[in-house]
Amino acid sequence: TWWLGDVSGILVVTPAILAWSALRIRWWNPWRAAEATLSLGALAVTGQMVFGELVRVGGLPFPLLYALLPLVMWAALRFGQGGVTISILVVSGMAIWNTANGLGPFAVGTLNESLLWLQVFVGIVAVTGLVLAAAVAEQEQTQAALRSARDELERRVRERTAELSDSNAQLRQQVTERQRAEQHLIKAAKLESVGRLAAGVAHEVKNPLATLLIGLEHLSDCCGPLDDEAQRLLRDMQHAVHRADAVIRGLLNFSSTNELQAAHADLNAVLDQALILVKHEMDRAHVALVKACQPLPSCALDLTKVEQVFVNLFMNAIQAMPAGGTLTVRTYATPPRRLYGDPAAPDAASATVREAAVVAEVEDAGSGIPEDLLSKVFDPFFTTKPTGKGTGLGLTVCKKIVELHQGRIMIANRPAGGIQVRLVFPLADGGLAGPTGRAAPPLRASEA
Repeated sequence: TWWLGDVSGILVVTPAILAWSALRIRWWNPWRAAEATLSLGALAVTGQMVFGELVRVGGLPFPLLYALLPLVMWAALRFGQGGVTISILVVSGMAIWNTANGLGPFAVGTLNESLLWLQVFVGIVAVTGLVLAAAVAEQEQTQAALRSARDELERRVRERTAELSDSNAQLRQQVTERQRAEQHLIKAAKLESVGRLAAGVAHEVKNPLATLLIGLEHLSDCCGPLDDEAQRLLRDMQHAVHRADAVIRGLLNFSSTNELQAAHADLNAVLDQALILVKHEMDRAHVALVKACQPLPSCALDLTKVEQVFVNLFMNAIQAMPAGGTLTVRTYATPPRRLYGDPAAPDAASATVREAAVVAEVEDAGSGIPEDLLSKVFDPFFTTKPTGKGTGLGLTVCKKIVELHQGRIMIANRPAGGIQVRLVFPLADGGLAGPTGRAAPPLRASEA
């Protein structure tokens, strides 16, 4: 029986050495440790009942041998190769000890015969437990590989999803920027076409209008006393001619504002000169002036054209307060990044700044402009004034002049009522880059 003993030793001892040498020590939780203790205790008690002859059925405890197999399978299923090898060692040790002392179901005949049957039993138990433990280990490895593959797949899906989201965001941004550029080019082309048409029409119409005006003045002087109806008709005709002449002058200003005669100047001085020109209109409309002008560095300005911008803005503010009110004028120097509100806003993100700038703000206390019309205020011939009160070219010309200075003009409703127009001019040694003529961001209460 020596070879059978060697085989049994290989099946019992070698797996235990290999399993426990490769086993990584892990701390079990209390429930796991309690289960391991219960399994080992049940195996020890059952083994003593079988091999120590604590219980005998029919004179011999052979039927109780089957009670050991579920306990070995329990160790294989729950604790793997490490657990099943310990169980096999316990069963083998108890069986050999009791059989050598003449106890147990294998203590029959000579000692050699008893050990022969014992080795067969131990081999069967060892093979059964080891095969089951190997199957469980293979299943666990397969599940671990599946989990790893699933985690890797989820990671790759997240990465590709993030890359796709980034690509979509970049594509949306590029499409938005391209649409803005196309709209800007289309608008510029339209304005250029309108300018050329306006110049031609203005030159063709201005001379006949001058002739009509001279003729009306001659009729008024030479025809002697006229009845009330004739005088009213003559005044209406003169008013219509003056109205047409104002439109022609606006067209000429719009078409001719393409070049600057710039020089270093103080924006406050230009603003003061424009206020002198509209002082009579302010007094007549009972409009009070509030100035908050800080000392400013010099800018490269076309004095005549910037003065024209201020006069136009002041007149718009005065006309927006027919019952009187307050005209507020404010100037200061600041880095332009302070002017665009939330840095995460799309319009702010497109504003690239190289140098500081000077700012002028003109505010009125009128009724404001409907929000859905704010985006149209710089369009040619658009006006919110009653018919006959405006040409719709004033803000268009202002925007064009400010853009020629590489500046910005923004308009927004004030929370307290009325309009704020904000002009931004770069300093003489710097400039602004980015879109111009956009509506200003909503004003905060502190700006009202």
